[in-house]
Order: sequence, then C-alpha cells, then structure tokens
Amino acid sequence: MNNEQFKALLAHQNETIEKIALGSDLSACLNNIVLHLESTINTARNTDTAKAAILLREGKHLRHGAAPGLNPDYCKAIDGIEIGPRAGSCGTAAFIGKQVIVSDIEHDPLWADYAELALRYELRACWSTPIFSSKGSIIGIFAVYYQKAKNPDAFHLELIQHFVHFARLAIEKHRSLVREKILYERLSQTHEQLNSLLTLLPELLLVIDEHGQYIDTYGSDESLQSHNIECVIGLTVQDTWPEDIAKRVLSSADKALSENAVVTFEQALNSESGPQIIENRIISIKHYQTDKPEKKHVLWMLRDITEQKQTQKQIEQLAFYDPLTNLPNRRLLMNRTQKIIGRAAREELYGALIYIDLNNFKRINDSLGHYIGDELLVFVAQRLQESIREIDTIARIGGDEFVILVESLQPTAEGIAEEANGIAERIHQDLDQPFELSGRRYKIGASIGVALIDQNEIDALEILKQADVAMYEAKKDHTKGICFHNAELQQRLDVRLKVESEINDALDHMAFHAFYQPQVDLDGRLIAAEALIRWHHPDRGLIYPHEFLSVAERMGVIHRMQQAVLTQTCQTIQLLEYKENLPDDFRIAINICPSQLKLKSLPDTLMRTLNLYKVSPSRFMLEITEGMLIEDLSSTIEILNRLRDLGFKISIDDFGTGYSSLAYLNQLPVNEIKIDKSFMDTISTETSSQGVVDTVVSLSKHFHFDVIAEGVEHSVQLEVMRAKEVKGVQGYLFAKPMNQADFVDWVAAA
Repeated sequence: MNNEQFKALLAHQNETIEKIALGSDLSACLNNIVLHLESTINTARNTDTAKAAILLREGKHLRHGAAPGLNPDYCKAIDGIEIGPRAGSCGTAAFIGKQVIVSDIEHDPLWADYAELALRYELRACWSTPIFSSKGSIIGIFAVYYQKAKNPDAFHLELIQHFVHFARLAIEKHRSLVREKILYERLSQTHEQLNSLLTLLPELLLVIDEHGQYIDTYGSDESLQSHNIECVIGLTVQDTWPEDIAKRVLSSADKALSENAVVTFEQALNSESGPQIIENRIISIKHYQTDKPEKKHVLWMLRDITEQKQTQKQIEQLAFYDPLTNLPNRRLLMNRTQKIIGRAAREELYGALIYIDLNNFKRINDSLGHYIGDELLVFVAQRLQESIREIDTIARIGGDEFVILVESLQPTAEGIAEEANGIAERIHQDLDQPFELSGRRYKIGASIGVALIDQNEIDALEILKQADVAMYEAKKDHTKGICFHNAELQQRLDVRLKVESEINDALDHMAFHAFYQPQVDLDGRLIAAEALIRWHHPDRGLIYPHEFLSVAERMGVIHRMQQAVLTQTCQTIQLLEYKENLPDDFRIAINICPSQLKLKSLPDTLMRTLNLYKVSPSRFMLEITEGMLIEDLSSTIEILNRLRDLGFKISIDDFGTGYSSLAYLNQLPVNEIKIDKSFMDTISTETSSQGVVDTVVSLSKHFHFDVIAEGVEHSVQLEVMRAKEVKGVQGYLFAKPMNQADFVDWVAAA
C-alpha cells in the first residue's frame, strides 16, 4: 500500500468511526463501511472490481444489511437465506463460524443450490467472513464478491478483517440502542411510581431510603451487587458494600435529595468474571412509600459499562493515535498544542514545538521494503519516547515526520529556547546512532526545526507550519541539523504562502506559458528545442521556474503546470508542421517532474493530450534528472520502457550533478544525455570540467547515447564542444528562450 492509499484508508477509517460514535442509522453505517472497503480494494489493486455485502444474522437466517454495489434483485433473492453447511459462502461461514473462501462459485459444492443465481448476476467468487460480537457470537457475515474466479492475497485478508472490525462496532452499537429503546418502552408501561426512573434505562435498580436501607430491588443482574438482591431488603448499604463505596453512595444520595438532581459516578469492581466498570446513577423519588410520607428515598441504578468503555477506548485509539507506533496522531497533537497556546497566552509563558524529519528514511524504505520501513518507524518512535519526558507529547503526523510538544512552559523565551534546544540536541544524537534492521546496521539521522509558542494566541496549525519551515532550513544545513524559526523564517513563510495563493490564481487564469530554446548542431542547424515554463505575473512580469517550481511541487499542482506546457507545446508543433518548417527528426524536450514519474498512468496521460492535438510522440524528448532515477529504479525502468514503446525519446538532464551510476545507465532506455550548464561555465578555466565532458562523451559512445551541451554562451565553449564531437548545443550563444510567436519566426528564419 503506497502513501496515498494509506492516507485514503485513514480518512475512510476516521469517517466510519465518526458515524458509529454518533449513533448514525445502521444502514448508513454499513453502507459507508462497504463502500470504503470497495474503494480501498479497487484503488490498491489494479484488478476487476470488488463488490461487498454485509448480512445480519436473525436466528437461523441471514438478512440483507448493506450491498450498495450489488444488483438489488440478487440482494432480494438471498435475503433470508437459511444458515447451513451447504448454503453458499455466507450461510456456510455462519454455520461453521469460520471464514469461507470460494474462489470459483460455478464449480464449488457449497454453491450447488445458489450457483445459477450468482452466475446470473456475474458473481464468480465470494469470500465470506463471520462478524463476531464482543461475546463471541456470530452477528453477521461480511462478503466480498468478484466477477472473476479468484483467491484473495494476504493484503485482501488483512483489509477485510480491518473492515469486519468496524462492522462489529456498528452492529453492536445499533443493537445497544435498540435494546435501550425496548427497555425504555417496557419501563414506560410499569407502575406510576417508576415514571421518574425511565430515563435511567437501568440494569439493576435499588431503592434505598435516606439512611441507606434497601426498600425495593428491580432487575436480576446479581454481578452488580455483592449480596443476593432477594436478600438485601432490610439491610443497609453499609452492610453490603465496602466502606469507601458505601460512603460514596450515601453522600451521593444526600446530594440527589438536597439538589433534586441526578448524581453519577463510576466504580471499579472485581467480580468472578473479571474486572468490571460500573456506572452508578442516583436520583430522588418523591412519595415512594405513601404510608410513610416522612421518609425520603432515592433510586440507585447500577449498570455494567465495561464493554462500552472498552469500545470507547478502541474508538479513541483509532481516532487519536497512529496505528503503527501507537503515538498520538496529528489530530490529538493539534488539540493539545491549542491548549498549550491558550495557557501560554493566559499565564504569559512560553512553550515550544519540535518538528523532526528523518533524513534517509525514504531510501531505506524503498530499497528494503515497506515492512522494514515500518519496523524502522517503530524503533524511531521508541527511541524518541526514551529521549523525552513523560510530560511532553510526541506525535507521528505522517510518513517519517514526528513532532514533540514541550508542555513545561517557561517564563522567558530564552529559557524555553534553551530547554527545547537541549531536547533537540538529545534527539539528534539519539537518532544519529545506527538502527539494526534485518541483521544490518543503518544510520538515518534527522533534521529538526523548532518554533516557540509565545504569548500571542495564534492557531496551532500556524505554529506547526513555523516548525516545518525551520525543519527545512535545518535540512539545508547538514552541519548542525537543528534550526529555530525566527523573523526571517517567518517572512519566508509569508512569502511562500503568498506565492502559493498567486500560483493557484495563475493556474486558474492560464498565466503559465511555454518558452522554447532551440538546440542546434555544431554547424548551427536547428535539430530540436526545449520547452521551458514561464509565469507571466501581473505585477512582477516574467518569473523564472526556480522561484516557483519547488513550491508548486509541495502544493501538489506541478501536474497542472506540466499539462499547460504539454498542451502549448502540442499547439506549437501543430503550427510548425502546418508551416512545413520542421526537419523530420525535430523534437521538443519537455521536463518530467519526480511526482509524474511515480505515476503508472503517466504514459496514458501524455497520450490523451497528444491524441487530442494529433501530434506524434516521436516529436517529444522527455527530460528526467539523475536524482529521479534512484528513488525506485525498477518502477522507473518499467514506465520509461512503456514511454519508449509509444515512440517517446528519453533524455537525462543535468547529467554529472547527481548520482551517476553505470549500473542504471545500462538498464535505462535512454537516447540522450545533457551536459549540465555548471560544467560549461568553468570549461575554459578549470581543466577538470573538460575531464567531466570527456567522460560523458566517452560514456555516450559506449552506450550509444547522443550528447547535448546546454548553457553554451561563448564561442570558446562551442569550440571545445566541437572538439568533443557532441551532437548539439543549447544556449544564449545561439538563442534565448522565446515565446511561441518568436520561436516560430526564429525557426522560419533558421
């Protein structure tokens, strides 16, 4: 499961928990659970579509609960199916109390009586999992259907169990509400003296007088009473309960009588069945004994809420804690941070937030696998917990990012800064120590940003952003690895937020344009061009990509920018072909960003645009950087091979500045290497630069690549490239990047 799928699963989980906790309609809850399971399976696995259903047990039969994706006629046909040893997957699973996997409905004997019905609706596989109550009884069945015969893999089974758990919570919550409703309706029909007790929905009711003597009892749950309830009449609370509990009951009775209010408290008991949590409610009763009007009485209700507390704890754990590390998650961190901000403002104190990002986690996670990555995150969480005090909060807010909220407030900024720095340095040292994974030792290190919480009552999210910005500054400074947020960083944050807003506005108003810089051979003849993005800002004029591309990448809108460049480039090629000004082998290079290369849908996305404008892929050179190649080499090779098969050419941009490796060069379907401008800038003054060029040219001949030198601005550089026999050059010596109109004119005049 990748990061985006994991985020989606967490979002589904939170939505489901909220519906259950709020007591939403059972049908709505179950439909929500089924739809989320289908969405998760169908997103995570590129196979045929899964359809799920939940059946509810009623005696010896299974009734329809939820199946939004199945044909209603099929749901109606199996509604009320009798549980038995050969009753399809669901009926059999309910009969034997175990998961039943039927990979081929048509030929499985369990489906002998129902196969014709299932096949009529193109259902060919069914995996049915019992839904057990917290007491161990079967309360329903969770079924997953497929239109092809197939077996589940480990991922499917784990995912199904995850959603079966939610189905159990929803069904038990519903049944609890129904039980309370029935009990309420029954109580409403009893004696008028019990009318004031109906809202209590009791498990065990005891009527006692103001001195604690038992007058009447209702109910039969003796586990909530230390004596047989039939024998307590005439005894007192002091006779039947420990002294501390008896005192609490009597004081609560006095309060209920004096204030005419419901008094509630909880107590822990150790019964024969194990620890219990008992909810106690005490309310005054007027005129209970009509023959003794001078006496005062209260109703004492005892209810076993052990299971309810356990369920509530599970829901809170899922809603507020990271499932992998059991640390508080982002939601709980924000809640606690906001409270600290309020306290700091009220008491004129200072706090701190420490943002931690692991430096080499992605490389370990990608190279060793996600299971090892998860193991590393658990080890990091344990080490961080050992590094901080119990008073402070440590949270995992996503991926390899952790945050520590320093909750011991200080009277001065200097004091809290010194304390936070001490914590940060200790964490930095601890995380710099190796981790042992799969028998090998790995070092990761961390970049740490610190933001101070002062007496200004600002938003918790703003403090987190400040710490995040400081962390990125620390990532740039590898010598220290720790950075505090300050006025200068705040200014940068404000600028970044403004740029983000302006980028969104520019995208909406199509203010990003493609500029084209020609590539020529050593005799000055046009052979290709590179499409470069420019931003036409209403106030600042033309803005170059180094000022906005990294921000766009972080915002997640880089794809929209790249699409604008691709669309305009297709239009430019159309225009040049119409004017018949292009050589047959002419291509325009467009840059592919890292996030695009991770998408298996990239080839289809590119082809949709090219087909729309009727432009051949052979007109395009796709430029990628060296750093993009090492992140997931196998996946990169797969995508690049698909692009090559479609007719695209591949170029490695800025070659020599990244992680050059003969191993990947030998595997990649590369057509061209571009020598970075930084080597051109020093080619006449540093002989080492010519050595790099010689190496690149030698490699290109060995691997049969073309070589393009970019950043050629002087005739000396051109002559050196001419001597190296590169295929072509690109730079200001021949032409600067031009808009479409100027480029078309330049091509016509070339």
